[in-house]
Amino acid sequence: MVVLRTLLLPLAFAWVFFAAAVAMLLAVLAPAFVGRHQQRWVRSLGVVSCWLLGVKITVEGIEQLDGEGGRIIAFNHVNMVDLIVLASLWRNGWSAVYKQEFNAIPLIGRTMMFLGLIPIDRRNREAAVRTLASAADLVRREQKSLLIAPEGTRSNSGQLGPFKSGPFHLACDLQVPIVPLLMIGNQRAMRGLLVYGGEVTVRFLPAIDTASWSREQLAEQMEATRSVFLAGLGQ
Repeated sequence: MVVLRTLLLPLAFAWVFFAAAVAMLLAVLAPAFVGRHQQRWVRSLGVVSCWLLGVKITVEGIEQLDGEGGRIIAFNHVNMVDLIVLASLWRNGWSAVYKQEFNAIPLIGRTMMFLGLIPIDRRNREAAVRTLASAADLVRREQKSLLIAPEGTRSNSGQLGPFKSGPFHLACDLQVPIVPLLMIGNQRAMRGLLVYGGEVTVRFLPAIDTASWSREQLAEQMEATRSVFLAGLGQ
């Protein structure tokens, strides 16, 4: 079964590229149609890919997303499975920060920009700061929910890595709730390029109020948030 699922990995990639190409064509021919069905289209990317790779998703605590207003959805970043899991849960009003290297992949980078996602150059601190300022403006102006990985890079092992300060500077500026999104099982579903499939649990934890946060206490607030993640992941 592992061999079969691993062999289906290129098919999952092919599906994503095909769907991205169709979306780009429709965006030119019928932009209003694509805009109306954006959520359904993004979810199809994730749902079909999860089906091909044998990944079954269980969602807990989805009620934490109820209510209006912008928020930061902070998720633990494990491996490539994260992307298809998040896509399968996509909602209208969501945006995300993604690493700029994706822009070098034909169609994928263009599709991400079309969806209103925000590329970040992790190698250039000044550019990264400008990116987070753009993300803050998006959340503030359009009341978006911004998905961001506070680790900044995938862990592969499933163990939570150290947090970067950028998302917490953003939270201080915006003073919007941070909703922790834990993904459990991704490291078992895929190891390297071998696909094992199986169940992935997506758990939304209660929102963390940032209204009283300050830059002077940023380190303590960051560690307190990381402790919430560690407890939720059982690490």
